[in-house]
Amino acid sequence: MFKQCLRAAISIIAVFAAGIAQAQTAPTLADTRDVEAFMDGVVSTVMRQRQIPGAVLVVVHNGAVLLNKGYGYADRDKKTPVLPDRTLFRIASVSKTVNATAIMQFVERGEFDLETPAAELLAKYNAAFVIPEHYAEPIRLIDLINHTAGFDERAIGMTRAGINDVPALGDYLARRMPPQVMPPRETMSYSNHGVALSGYLVELAANQPYGSYIRDNIFGPLGMTHSAFAWAESLAPDVAQGYEVAGGAVKPVPFDHICIGPAGAMLSCGSDMARYMIAHLQKGQLDGARILNESTAIEMHRLHYKQDDRLNGGMAVGFFTGMRNGRRMLEHGGDFNGFASELFLLPDDGVGIFASCNVDDGALRSAIVRQFMDRYFPSPEPAVAQKEIPFQADAVSLAGVYRSNRYGRRSIEKLITLMAQINVRLDGDHEFVVAGASGEPVRFVQTKQGQFADPRTGSTMVFRTGADGDVTHMLLDGAAFERLKWYETSKWQLPYIAASILLLLSAVMYWPVAALRRRASSDAAPDAPAHYRVTTWFIAALSLFLLVMFAWNMLNLNEWEFAFEMPMRIALLLCIPLVLIPAAALLAWNALAVWWHGYWRVGARIHYTLVIAACIGLLPFLHFWNMLGFNW
Repeated sequence: MFKQCLRAAISIIAVFAAGIAQAQTAPTLADTRDVEAFMDGVVSTVMRQRQIPGAVLVVVHNGAVLLNKGYGYADRDKKTPVLPDRTLFRIASVSKTVNATAIMQFVERGEFDLETPAAELLAKYNAAFVIPEHYAEPIRLIDLINHTAGFDERAIGMTRAGINDVPALGDYLARRMPPQVMPPRETMSYSNHGVALSGYLVELAANQPYGSYIRDNIFGPLGMTHSAFAWAESLAPDVAQGYEVAGGAVKPVPFDHICIGPAGAMLSCGSDMARYMIAHLQKGQLDGARILNESTAIEMHRLHYKQDDRLNGGMAVGFFTGMRNGRRMLEHGGDFNGFASELFLLPDDGVGIFASCNVDDGALRSAIVRQFMDRYFPSPEPAVAQKEIPFQADAVSLAGVYRSNRYGRRSIEKLITLMAQINVRLDGDHEFVVAGASGEPVRFVQTKQGQFADPRTGSTMVFRTGADGDVTHMLLDGAAFERLKWYETSKWQLPYIAASILLLLSAVMYWPVAALRRRASSDAAPDAPAHYRVTTWFIAALSLFLLVMFAWNMLNLNEWEFAFEMPMRIALLLCIPLVLIPAAALLAWNALAVWWHGYWRVGARIHYTLVIAACIGLLPFLHFWNMLGFNW
């Protein structure tokens, strides 16, 4: 007994000593040289792997800047280095957190209330338009900020090539505000236009241009001297060139001007973003200047909305919030033509990270946050895997094909979802694999009954069912995905349209040859009047031309053309479906007549009917994808 107790005591002492040794050697943020060396390795590795020309990285802690460093080139061809105090990056949707900060300033003054219906505020400030609402629950101000208003998605025509072509914010929203297509607060559906509308309220209430208000009330007090929402030519020499990586080649992309500035127009440098992060981490103040009262900042940073009580995270005000390695975090990413950014805060630990690069590629920001957290704030729990519990028998019903809740339900932009679908499958008895068309598959393990977690990040996932018990949504902390019906999946849609193309092609190619052969033969089968085949051949050729040319244009168009406006050649192609609608009645009559009169041999009649079915069957396909008419 004495020996056993002695062994146990020695073991405890050894474990305790090992813990002390580990604590003495574990990396901490106090060692700024370690922070820089470690993050240098992360950034340089990913930039090399992903062919990213330039980047900036900022790390702050307890009011001090630990790292503010530029990497690579702001302009690859000119070999212009990234200067963290000067180089301007397009921070895209990270701008939304600045907009939310401005909103909270008006809340603090008593001019706004987050719960006030947006329609009341538009009327109060004499806006020139109203929002058509289609559900009993009103759209509140906070719904505009937090993507819970239920607006449709719209991206076509959201930017302009020249600054002089950008309309006033109110004028643009009056013409291009997407319709409301979902009940407010039912799920999240990310909405640039919703955020822009909240920014328009700032502009109305301040009675000055939006960019000027932000400059005077946020940038100025914080000493952010090299940041802007409003474009000026004096900024141009410092703006990093954006790039895309296509086919292994790095190519510059054009600089465009966004029409919905509050949602993503901000330009900033590393030094300014350091000051912005510190102000938020210090609950609204920096160097004696205060942009928010402490109570207002606390209210802004708290959790305001979750899609489901089983989820760990959701939305604060303008920030996504949840847990990362067991610690509360606030974050917002941003992607724009040629740029990808990230703002990541640990408000309870005084830590902030800002990263931006001049390629629209989220790999760098993901690696920075993941590896920083795993090194300096490792998860306090041994592993999520130790909490895994087996699925129930009905878990198989959760697997299937999903699409992001953010898509254009009423416009041709819905086509994007044809190739952007998410496959969810079971792997074993306690794990889901979630995989999209691109990117690394993500694994979720069940940690509570009906709740699943990503072991790498701690983000959570649940499934929602309808009144009939069928699964309707897959919900994550900061996103929602709709369950697709069988006929909506690309596995059905693509073969359907491929079969239609083959049938149309068979008629277009074979019938002229067959006509020549019939002239040279003495076939006794009764022949139909020539117009039966001629009209059907013409409609089949027109249908085939539409499909082939549309696919060719989609593959070869530059995506930025859509950002400016609907390209004319696509608009002209969409005239063809308007011809196919009345033509369908003629084709149906042709098919009936051919069978009624017994024209041609049975095989020829069957082929003729199948070709007509392909022409007519194209109409529901076009309708489903909003291609009947000019919907954008």
